[in-house]
Amino acid sequence: MGQLPSTSGYVDVNHDGSLAVVSDAVGNVLLLRPHEDRRFDVLPGTSGRVDPNGDAEEQRLMPSPDGRWLLVHRTRSVALWRLDDRRLVAEYLTDNDHGLRRTPVAFTADSTRFAVASQGRVVAREVETLREVAAEPGNADPVQEAAAFARVLGEERVVVRTIGFERIEVLVVGPDGERSLFETTYAAASGPRGHVTVLADSVGPQRVHVWDLRDGVAGESVGFDYGSEPEVVAASPDADRVVISGDGPEADVVDLDTGARTRLAGGSGPAAPLLTEYGFLGDSGLLVQHTISHRDGNDLRNRLLLWHVDTGALLGEWPEPTRLRIPGQQPHHVAIAADHTALTVRADGSIAAWHVHPDAWARSLCDAFGDLDGDQRQRYQAESDRGPVC
Repeated sequence: MGQLPSTSGYVDVNHDGSLAVVSDAVGNVLLLRPHEDRRFDVLPGTSGRVDPNGDAEEQRLMPSPDGRWLLVHRTRSVALWRLDDRRLVAEYLTDNDHGLRRTPVAFTADSTRFAVASQGRVVAREVETLREVAAEPGNADPVQEAAAFARVLGEERVVVRTIGFERIEVLVVGPDGERSLFETTYAAASGPRGHVTVLADSVGPQRVHVWDLRDGVAGESVGFDYGSEPEVVAASPDADRVVISGDGPEADVVDLDTGARTRLAGGSGPAAPLLTEYGFLGDSGLLVQHTISHRDGNDLRNRLLLWHVDTGALLGEWPEPTRLRIPGQQPHHVAIAADHTALTVRADGSIAAWHVHPDAWARSLCDAFGDLDGDQRQRYQAESDRGPVC
């Protein structure tokens, strides 16, 4: 929260703990606001949704492709948030039989409309006005439901359908019909996230497939053979890179144009694949990971990690401030907003927006302390003064 150049000698806190004064041995004074954590802000009203055991209601996050909107899927409802001003816009009931096994929500590739499977219907609305623009009867079958979404939104969707107990089929479902892509025994899917769907075929050649639906049509997938069993996969917004966790603790970033692989390295290594989720911070060259506490299960706080995509270096690691009842209790979900904040779900049900992008760090420091003067810039920026920071 702050740093003094000499040993601290005096600390005083006001009656409610909202302000603190710390001084050091040579007279420097630091004013702190302990209740304010500038690393993140919390979407208002999202905390406190817990059951009698103190467990938070499970939530899944789906950001719009442009990062300005967020659909929060709970067990029986879907909430629409405007992320630029952190405002709840609308909330809709969903069909109870969905649970969280499927995600009955979707945005169009241009982020102008969204659809929700609600009370026996799939309804599409304009994002800005919430005006209903199309509706279709709902269906418990995932392929038929995807067809309803495709018709109301006018875009194709990639769907995974179970065949018996051991096989699955991957299909593209559009407004006018469906076509089968391939069958396999098991696949790990991350999509759709925005306009990109990623699916890893974990048998045979163990191939990773990436479909870019930016124009609303799923053409041929871009893919590659991974060589070990993929468990968790996520793609960059431009569908040119993917991050993959295999059946061990390692994870790789793969460039789909060159085939080059970069191993994520740092700290104690990535978590077990099924206890983690990744998200690319737009085109910033950064990757976030929301994962199990301490990545070895001996702490009760989930963690957010920040990775450098080109080098695989770990840039930062921060614990969630709220504690879990047991390790792994809260599923890990991360979504990326347009301002490059990373949204995570916490143990108390709250949704936090982490300011992990370097520009956000600079803004938060400027808000707190103002800009550096010329002499300070010269000292901190070595021999070259690059001008004002703020």
